[in-house]
Amino acid sequence: MVFNWDTVPLLRILFPLVIGILLFINFDLPSHFTSTHLIIIVSLVISILLLIRRRTLGIRYRWIFGTLATFLLIVIGYVRTQQSTNILQKEHFSRFLEDSSYVLMQIETPLEEKEKTFKAEVKILQVVNNLHSQLTTGKALVYFQKSESVTELKYGDVILTNSAFRQLEGPKNPHGFDYAAYMRNFQVYHQSYIPTNQWHKTNKNYANSFFQKVYQTRAYFLQVIEDKVGTTSEIGVASAILLGYKANLDDEVRNTYADTGAMHILAVSGLHVGIIFIIINNLLFFLEKIHRRGKILKFFLVIVVIWGYAFITGLPPSVSRAATMFSIFAIGEVFNRKAFSFNALAASAILLLLYNPYMIKMVGFQLSYAAVAAIMWLQQHIYRLFQAKNYLLDYIWKISSVSIAAQLGTAPLSVFYFHQFPTYFWLSNLIVIPAAGIILIVGVSLLLLSNIPYLGDLLGIVLQGLINSVYNSLQIIQWLPYSTIEGLVITDLQFWFLYGVIGAGALFFVLNHFKYLQLSLALILCLTSTFAWQQYQSMQQKQLIVYHLPKEGAVDFIIGEQSHLMGQEDLWQEKESDKFQYNIAPNQLMSNVSAIQFASFNESSPKTTADSQLIFEAPFVQFCGKKVLLLTDTTSLPPILMKRVKVDYLILTQTPRVSLQKTLDWLEVNKVIFDASNSYKQVNQWKSECELYGLSCHDVREKGAFVVSF
Repeated sequence: MVFNWDTVPLLRILFPLVIGILLFINFDLPSHFTSTHLIIIVSLVISILLLIRRRTLGIRYRWIFGTLATFLLIVIGYVRTQQSTNILQKEHFSRFLEDSSYVLMQIETPLEEKEKTFKAEVKILQVVNNLHSQLTTGKALVYFQKSESVTELKYGDVILTNSAFRQLEGPKNPHGFDYAAYMRNFQVYHQSYIPTNQWHKTNKNYANSFFQKVYQTRAYFLQVIEDKVGTTSEIGVASAILLGYKANLDDEVRNTYADTGAMHILAVSGLHVGIIFIIINNLLFFLEKIHRRGKILKFFLVIVVIWGYAFITGLPPSVSRAATMFSIFAIGEVFNRKAFSFNALAASAILLLLYNPYMIKMVGFQLSYAAVAAIMWLQQHIYRLFQAKNYLLDYIWKISSVSIAAQLGTAPLSVFYFHQFPTYFWLSNLIVIPAAGIILIVGVSLLLLSNIPYLGDLLGIVLQGLINSVYNSLQIIQWLPYSTIEGLVITDLQFWFLYGVIGAGALFFVLNHFKYLQLSLALILCLTSTFAWQQYQSMQQKQLIVYHLPKEGAVDFIIGEQSHLMGQEDLWQEKESDKFQYNIAPNQLMSNVSAIQFASFNESSPKTTADSQLIFEAPFVQFCGKKVLLLTDTTSLPPILMKRVKVDYLILTQTPRVSLQKTLDWLEVNKVIFDASNSYKQVNQWKSECELYGLSCHDVREKGAFVVSF
């Protein structure tokens, strides 16, 4: 599809709007630069635009109108984002919290069961301090201690608690997942753990009747799936595909779908909404024939079904995008106008970003729009490369062309966020795209007809068989050699270079202009240069990291692309565990570590690297000219320590039974580090001793991982 800017005016509106949103999110303007100032600016710009209409300007000066209009849209994006940032409001509950505060809150979502708690999102209604009540705004996450009384809580219930709320924290380890930043996209900045004896349910319930019905319907459908579909893994897949509910997904199943490039099937997406739109649109064809207003009635029914499904699935960005787009298409049908697809895509993005500007930061939003835009632009051109006369081959090639176009659009995002690329995506999509339609039809039929004797059971068996067939097929693809390229790391700059290469190459492919090939080759050269520089930097790096691991200790000495990881004896056995993957693996991946050597804190035999940059003889480590002393609960100090020894870093792990005050009598230390395996009581005592001696210290549990580069 080829277009010029005059045919896609909504894209020309979308881009400056996005710039304004990103300006607010990524850059801090002076605090006095408020919405009031921006609204005044907007009013002035609008007045100027009205005074100098585009028609009154000569061709030479029309750029003035365009520049002012662009500036106006940037300001609108900035103002809307500022207004949507809940924590900036004067009534936000965090401004009134004190140690003795009581909080009145309303449960906003159904409780989600965790291993030891029940999780819910709440809206803070009031904060009470010394009998003074303050009406507030804002949302928070709460984790209720498990008890029978908690299971009785439901959406809309109002609860009083005196439990403390604290800000969500960023990652404790370098390059770890930033959950706090993720939740900021949903305007959630605080969380609280609420023990059983610190909350009281009031007799009030402020549930929105519409959302109450939505949650009840979703809970009913989840129960139907649990009753009619087989094992836990199959229930998890069915719940994810049909309702977007992923809490029951098995990790092994999730990895299989991710490794084969079929993860989009487990996330309710535009494909699901599109299938439902086509089904409903075709089923209601007769309305246009039996009544002159049948087209309008059909439109309303289609909209109700699409948005009803969207709300039941929880309105993820991909579904919101698809529902908005198909609504625009439906409106176009009512007025006998075919909405140009890029305009419809841009219109849906504008509406969603005006509703919640922070959607721009959501990975699902970015992937959804990148995939659809690439399909709209490239799919037909890829499809025309091969003309199959056989119907089956033509169908296979059509699906493959869609997969290739979507993968071109999303590949940089997948590599940037997930650090992997599924090489057999085209093969897996040949299976999952047709299967998704069948699964969705059978699954929706099951949800609606489950109460009919025998039919509900039959549909459950059929759905179970379909899910197993797809999963078994994907497992075969996963077992193929080089099915997934893992460990891919790109920087922000490389991300944009990669999109530039793909974009310029696509323009050459579509328009056949040699200048785009030249541009693509130039960008490839820039991209490879950055990779070469990145490789050089990784080979020169020298890092000492004391990781934050709950109740465990781990110290990493990275030299070039090799990691020398020290910890408790079972740490290496936990290499595939979530604890290792979430806390240690991200930094090793981003540091381009290609080999890991493990040693126990209390290793009996000395270890030395070939270049002698690391010499380890427990409890001492000599690293890049720096001396490190590792004290554990079993460390035996050699007699040499009776003399005063200079140590750059003293690392205390596993609560060693030492008096820091006495230890410092024979140690000259620059920095003391306490990891998260030490007891709270002992760490507090050590901190007091460090303060007494005027010694710098770092509490990993409090400040996050200790990282130093040499």
